[in-house]
Amino acid sequence: MSFNNRTIIFICIFIVILTLCTACVFNTDDLVEYVYKIITWPHANKILWIAVITTFATQFIVNLFDKKKHDLFIWKIFKKFTEPLYSIPTFGIAATTSLALFKGFYLQVIMDKGKYFNELETVDLWSLGIVSGFLLFYSLYSIVTALLQTASKFTSREVKAAP
Repeated sequence: MSFNNRTIIFICIFIVILTLCTACVFNTDDLVEYVYKIITWPHANKILWIAVITTFATQFIVNLFDKKKHDLFIWKIFKKFTEPLYSIPTFGIAATTSLALFKGFYLQVIMDKGKYFNELETVDLWSLGIVSGFLLFYSLYSIVTALLQTASKFTSREVKAAP
Protein backbone atom coordinates (compact mmCIF):
# COMPACT_ATOMS: atom_id res chain seq x y z
CA MET A 1 0.00 0.00 0.00
CA SER A 2 1.41 3.37 -1.04
CA PHE A 3 0.71 6.58 0.84
CA ASN A 4 0.89 10.02 -0.73
CA ASN A 5 1.28 13.30 1.17
CA ARG A 6 -2.45 13.96 1.40
CA THR A 7 -3.09 10.53 2.88
CA ILE A 8 -0.37 11.01 5.47
CA ILE A 9 -1.68 14.48 6.36
CA PHE A 10 -5.24 13.13 6.61
CA ILE A 11 -4.10 10.31 8.91
CA CYS A 12 -2.15 12.76 11.10
CA ILE A 13 -5.11 15.14 11.32
CA PHE A 14 -7.44 12.27 12.15
CA ILE A 15 -5.12 11.04 14.91
CA VAL A 16 -4.76 14.56 16.36
CA ILE A 17 -8.52 15.12 16.34
CA LEU A 18 -9.20 11.68 17.83
CA THR A 19 -6.59 12.31 20.54
CA LEU A 20 -7.99 15.75 21.33
CA CYS A 21 -11.56 14.44 21.49
CA THR A 22 -10.50 11.60 23.78
CA ALA A 23 -8.54 14.00 25.96
CA CYS A 24 -11.53 16.36 26.13
CA VAL A 25 -13.81 13.59 27.29
CA PHE A 26 -11.51 12.09 29.92
CA ASN A 27 -9.15 14.91 30.98
CA THR A 28 -10.78 18.27 30.44
CA ASP A 29 -8.81 20.07 33.13
CA ASP A 30 -5.49 18.64 31.95
CA LEU A 31 -6.25 19.57 28.34
CA VAL A 32 -7.09 23.14 29.32
CA GLU A 33 -3.74 23.39 31.11
CA TYR A 34 -1.79 21.88 28.16
CA VAL A 35 -3.35 24.30 25.71
CA TYR A 36 -2.66 27.14 28.14
CA LYS A 37 1.02 26.15 28.36
CA ILE A 38 1.34 25.96 24.57
CA ILE A 39 -0.32 29.27 23.76
CA THR A 40 1.43 31.19 26.55
CA TRP A 41 4.87 29.71 25.80
CA PRO A 42 7.14 32.74 25.30
CA HIS A 43 8.88 31.24 22.27
CA ALA A 44 5.73 30.25 20.33
CA ASN A 45 5.87 33.20 17.92
CA LYS A 46 9.59 32.71 17.31
CA ILE A 47 9.06 29.02 16.54
CA LEU A 48 6.22 29.87 14.14
CA TRP A 49 8.41 32.41 12.29
CA ILE A 50 11.33 29.96 12.16
CA ALA A 51 9.05 27.25 10.75
CA VAL A 52 7.64 29.60 8.11
CA ILE A 53 11.01 31.00 7.03
CA THR A 54 12.81 27.65 6.89
CA THR A 55 9.94 25.93 5.07
CA PHE A 56 9.54 28.51 2.34
CA ALA A 57 13.29 29.18 2.05
CA THR A 58 13.82 25.45 1.57
CA GLN A 59 11.01 25.40 -0.99
CA PHE A 60 12.67 28.32 -2.79
CA ILE A 61 16.05 26.55 -2.92
CA VAL A 62 14.54 23.29 -4.17
CA ASN A 63 12.49 25.17 -6.79
CA LEU A 64 15.65 26.83 -8.11
CA PHE A 65 16.76 23.44 -9.37
CA ASP A 66 13.34 22.47 -10.73
CA LYS A 67 13.63 21.82 -14.46
CA LYS A 68 9.90 21.72 -15.22
CA LYS A 69 8.92 23.65 -18.30
CA HIS A 70 6.28 26.33 -17.90
CA ASP A 71 4.72 28.06 -20.89
CA LEU A 72 4.70 31.59 -19.61
CA PHE A 73 7.97 33.50 -19.47
CA ILE A 74 6.86 35.45 -16.42
CA TRP A 75 6.05 32.20 -14.61
CA LYS A 76 9.47 30.71 -15.37
CA ILE A 77 11.41 33.71 -14.22
CA PHE A 78 9.48 35.32 -11.41
CA LYS A 79 7.41 32.63 -9.67
CA LYS A 80 10.44 31.07 -8.05
CA PHE A 81 11.32 34.42 -6.50
CA THR A 82 7.92 35.93 -5.75
CA GLU A 83 6.31 32.91 -4.12
CA PRO A 84 8.61 32.89 -1.08
CA LEU A 85 8.51 36.69 -0.90
CA TYR A 86 4.73 36.53 -0.48
CA SER A 87 4.46 33.23 1.41
CA ILE A 88 6.86 34.03 4.24
CA PRO A 89 5.19 37.24 5.46
CA THR A 90 1.67 36.00 4.69
CA PHE A 91 1.91 32.76 6.64
CA GLY A 92 4.17 34.24 9.33
CA ILE A 93 1.79 37.10 10.06
CA ALA A 94 -1.30 34.88 9.78
CA ALA A 95 0.13 32.30 12.18
CA THR A 96 1.38 34.71 14.83
CA THR A 97 -1.65 37.01 14.69
CA SER A 98 -4.10 34.14 14.89
CA LEU A 99 -2.12 32.71 17.81
CA ALA A 100 -2.33 36.06 19.62
CA LEU A 101 -6.09 36.35 19.01
CA PHE A 102 -6.70 32.74 20.00
CA LYS A 103 -4.62 33.26 23.14
CA GLY A 104 -6.77 36.23 24.14
CA PHE A 105 -9.95 34.29 23.45
CA TYR A 106 -8.71 31.22 25.33
CA LEU A 107 -7.52 33.13 28.37
CA GLN A 108 -10.71 35.20 28.59
CA VAL A 109 -13.39 32.65 27.72
CA ILE A 110 -12.00 29.20 28.56
CA MET A 111 -9.73 29.98 31.51
CA ASP A 112 -11.41 33.17 32.78
CA LYS A 113 -8.04 34.87 33.33
CA GLY A 114 -8.66 38.52 32.54
CA LYS A 115 -10.58 40.56 30.00
CA TYR A 116 -8.72 40.89 26.71
CA PHE A 117 -11.61 41.94 24.48
CA ASN A 118 -13.60 44.48 26.47
CA GLU A 119 -16.27 45.40 23.95
CA LEU A 120 -17.12 41.94 22.62
CA GLU A 121 -20.16 39.91 23.62
CA THR A 122 -20.19 36.14 24.10
CA VAL A 123 -21.17 35.36 20.49
CA ASP A 124 -18.43 37.67 19.19
CA LEU A 125 -15.86 36.07 21.45
CA TRP A 126 -16.75 32.57 20.32
CA SER A 127 -16.70 33.72 16.69
CA LEU A 128 -13.26 35.21 17.27
CA GLY A 129 -12.07 31.98 18.86
CA ILE A 130 -13.39 29.82 16.03
CA VAL A 131 -12.04 32.03 13.26
CA SER A 132 -8.63 32.57 14.87
CA GLY A 133 -8.37 28.86 15.69
CA PHE A 134 -9.19 27.99 12.09
CA LEU A 135 -6.67 30.52 10.74
CA LEU A 136 -3.99 29.14 13.06
CA PHE A 137 -4.80 25.58 11.97
CA TYR A 138 -4.82 26.60 8.30
CA SER A 139 -1.49 28.39 8.62
CA LEU A 140 0.13 25.38 10.29
CA TYR A 141 -1.48 23.04 7.75
CA SER A 142 -0.14 25.15 4.86
CA ILE A 143 3.36 25.19 6.33
CA VAL A 144 3.37 21.42 6.81
CA THR A 145 1.91 20.86 3.34
CA ALA A 146 4.54 23.09 1.73
CA LEU A 147 7.27 21.28 3.65
CA LEU A 148 5.96 17.85 2.61
CA GLN A 149 5.61 18.93 -1.04
CA THR A 150 9.15 20.28 -1.03
CA ALA A 151 10.47 17.12 0.59
CA SER A 152 8.69 14.91 -1.93
CA LYS A 153 9.93 17.05 -4.82
CA PHE A 154 13.46 16.95 -3.43
CA THR A 155 13.50 13.20 -2.82
CA SER A 156 11.67 12.19 -6.01
CA ARG A 157 14.38 13.34 -8.39
CA GLU A 158 18.08 13.62 -8.64
CA VAL A 159 19.34 17.00 -7.54
CA LYS A 160 21.83 18.54 -9.93
CA ALA A 161 24.17 21.35 -9.07
CA ALA A 162 23.54 24.68 -10.75
CA PRO A 163 25.96 25.51 -13.57
